[in-house]
Amino acid sequence: MKTETEIQKEILDFYKGSTLVDAWRSPNEGKRVSGAGRVKSGIIGLADISGYVLDDGRALYTEVKKPGKFLSEDQWLFLTVANLNGALAFCARSIDDCLYYLNTYKDRMVDIPDYQSEYLEYQENYRKLK
Repeated sequence: MKTETEIQKEILDFYKGSTLVDAWRSPNEGKRVSGAGRVKSGIIGLADISGYVLDDGRALYTEVKKPGKFLSEDQWLFLTVANLNGALAFCARSIDDCLYYLNTYKDRMVDIPDYQSEYLEYQENYRKLK
């Protein structure tokens, strides 16, 4: 099974060869060492890949997950708010997922992805770990 990093690289390579979008790896939230010690930086929940749709400039966010892994609450919230504010934001487990969302968007039939069922499953799995 491919790692999320391998899937992310495949999707970035796909985006780089695409005439539909321009995209790059997002600097995810992390801990940086400064004079004051470890400091959180970045945007919490920011998708792995950011970019824009070339024909209209709409923001593009792709959160990459390998099969069987789920969005965190922060990732779900980021994608939902991004979609509600006009972005094309989704979770992808493969290039096929990206093609689906890009093609439906290109045909102007895209709806806000429904992450509710995935989020509820994430919450249930998280409760089991506690």
